[in-house]
Order: sequence, then C-alpha cells, then structure tokens
Amino acid sequence: MTSRLHGRTGAALAFLAAPSSLYLVALVVVALLAPVIAPVSPTAMSPEHVLQPPSSAHLFGTDQFGRDVLSRTIWGARPTLAVAALSTLLATAVGVPLGLLAGSAGRWTSGPIMRVMDVLLAFPGILLALVVVTVMGSGLSTVVVAVAVSLVPIFARLVYGETTSLVQRQFIHSARIVGVGRARILGRHVLPNLTSQVLVSATTMIGWAILIAASLNFLGFGVHPPSADWGVDLSNGIRYVNTAWWYATFPGLAIAATILAVNRLGDRLAARLDPHQAERATLAPLETAPLVTAPGTSDGAP
Repeated sequence: MTSRLHGRTGAALAFLAAPSSLYLVALVVVALLAPVIAPVSPTAMSPEHVLQPPSSAHLFGTDQFGRDVLSRTIWGARPTLAVAALSTLLATAVGVPLGLLAGSAGRWTSGPIMRVMDVLLAFPGILLALVVVTVMGSGLSTVVVAVAVSLVPIFARLVYGETTSLVQRQFIHSARIVGVGRARILGRHVLPNLTSQVLVSATTMIGWAILIAASLNFLGFGVHPPSADWGVDLSNGIRYVNTAWWYATFPGLAIAATILAVNRLGDRLAARLDPHQAERATLAPLETAPLVTAPGTSDGAP
C-alpha cells in the first residue's frame, strides 16, 4: 500500500512538474497577483515615452500612448483566463446533460437534440461566436456566452456517443431490471464512466476558448480599450508592426504559448487517464516502419 501511494504521489509530482503545467500555474499566479506584480498601471499613459522599444525601464516596451506593454500583458491574462474558464464550464454544464439525455432517451428525443448539435457543428466555432455577439452585442459576458455556444455541440456529441455505448452494457441492463430509475442510472453509473473523457475534452477546449475569445477581442467585440487584453493589444499592435514590433509580439506570444501549454496539458492528461492511448502512440511508429531486410535477400526469402 505504501509503495502504491508513493508511486501515485511521484506520478502526480511528475505531472505537475511538466513545463506546460508549470507555465499554466505560473500564469494563473501572475494573473491573480497582477496588481502586485505589474510594474505600473496598465492604463497609465506617458506621452513622453510613446512607442519606446524594450529597455530596463520598460522590459516589453511601450505602446502608442506610452503605456507599459509588460503591465498590459500581465493584466491581459486576467480576462483571457476568465473567459476561457467560464465559457468552458458553461459549455460543459449545458453540453454534458444534453448528451446524456440524447444518448439515453428514445429517438424522438435524441433526434431533434442531435440534429441541432450537428447543425451547430457544421459551422466553424469562430463563426458561431460571431453570430452570438452580433445578436447579443459586445461585452465580456457576451464573449463568455458566445464561446460557450461554440463549444456546447462538441461536449454534447462526445457524451452522446459514449452514453449510447454505455447504456447497452450489461450492468446498465441489470440496474434497469432491479427498478433503478433513468436519472439514477445516468448519475450513478453512466456519468462517472464519462468523467475522464469529459475532463480531457474540457482541458483541450480551454485552448480553443482562448483562441476564439482572443479573436473576438481582436475584432472589438469583447473587452474595450483602455482595458488590457491580449486580443485587444494584438489588434492595436498590428498597426505599428513595422515601427514597433514589440507591441504586438508579446501579446501574440502570450496567446500562442498559453494555447500550446493547454494543449500539451490535455495530451498528458489523456495519456495519464488512458494508458492504452500512450501505448498506442508509442507503438504506432513501429507498426508503420518499413521492413528492413538483409543485403542480398528479398522480402520473401527465408
């Protein structure tokens, strides 16, 4: 028992010590402590320091109003992470019950639900989000709803496929025979078996949520100036890319690094929760490798 506990503890520490995990933990800490860590206010203007390159006074340079780009990048992590987390939670809270209902109910219930999900899946996520913000108007809360709407069909389709498979299993039939209700079956027997898939999918969707939210802010539908946001600063910095490369570079690098870290975390989480997936990934190159024969012999030679 002790060795097993030590093994689990070591595996958990190794998981947390991965570069992607360390980066995301550091990013969350930086976002929470932005008022303390940021050198100056993200909205403080300094006309005498307009578009200055990175220096000891301003490590990331300044923008067209003399605002410190480092401070704005630190503060910009707050709305980005908040929108990504809230929209993913909202999409999970809506998509998972829809998938459970469609996967366990008859075709007269599952048919309309999944047809709507299929229609939503036919459109790119950013296009769905643009439709929502066009109807509801701009604002941070609208961006949360818009991103969630684009992610709901993904969760619904995932849970629907897993639920339709699980409800055919013998233990589900046994539960029905002894009189267990559908709600209890879904809550006690089906949903726990979907936890790992939903968790991995939610982790991956956070990366998509960051990308879609940054795109909406880039287009001016979310956070409004002078508030700091990576998408907003990237949009403003594009105008000065030829004369002030640092203005758009650092917010863009923050977006790219965060999405890559989240995706890497999702891959590690999937490998940890499904060891067979990691084994298949290891064996795949061996299975597809060409057969090497000795010189002077053919493939069919003994």
